[in-house]
Amino acid sequence: MAEGRRSGPGGEVTEESGEHPLLGLQAIDSVADALVEERAGLPQRAAILASDAERESLEDEALATDARAAELSKAERRLEGEVAEAVREGREVEDKLYSGTVKGVSELEGLQAQLESIRAKQAELEEVQLGLMETREELDRALASLGERRTRCGPQREELVRSLAEAEAVIDARLAGVAGERDSAAERVAPAALQAYDRLRKSPRLAGVVTAQVRGDACGRCRIPVPVMRLTRVRQGAAGDVIRCENCNRILLP
Repeated sequence: MAEGRRSGPGGEVTEESGEHPLLGLQAIDSVADALVEERAGLPQRAAILASDAERESLEDEALATDARAAELSKAERRLEGEVAEAVREGREVEDKLYSGTVKGVSELEGLQAQLESIRAKQAELEEVQLGLMETREELDRALASLGERRTRCGPQREELVRSLAEAEAVIDARLAGVAGERDSAAERVAPAALQAYDRLRKSPRLAGVVTAQVRGDACGRCRIPVPVMRLTRVRQGAAGDVIRCENCNRILLP
């Protein structure tokens, strides 16, 4: 903080005597800049974004799981049909085998071999069917878990939004107080100097810090020596004079 200024309760800036008006204004603006930065960086803001990203991720995962479940249902239906067909074929062969109409040994052996082949195929299909059923149960559990996690995201986000609003309100109240101080401080600055100051405040390169007190014979910000004639003007100039550092372009103050 500039010399001749001190922070009061709540971060407000109080003034001491013998200070250049622009230094007082710069100190107040620096407090306001810090509050704006604090407001933008409130942790609840990042937490809300993280909560939204988590919910979106859960929704994507749920959609993918639903798609897998739908494919699994089709496979289950197809297998049910194949198992039913194997059962039907097995019954036909079995009925023929034990009907008493087939007398030849070789034909009976052929039917027996065919029945065993059908039963083996049926057992294989049923094994696959059982695996699909187990996978489906796993998918159902996963979908239930995803649903619960998505449900929890809602209240958590609402709490974060409420907390963010409260934190913003505190900072906004402090900013309002600082804004009132700035208006009073700006009234003590000569119009030409205030116009130049406000214009420089918009320069991204200066990051809001546009004044620099002379230290010895150098700019107090960039540490570059100030030419003698310019230095004399700074030290002897009227309050409305605007003398800038040739290097960093900040307003030089005694």
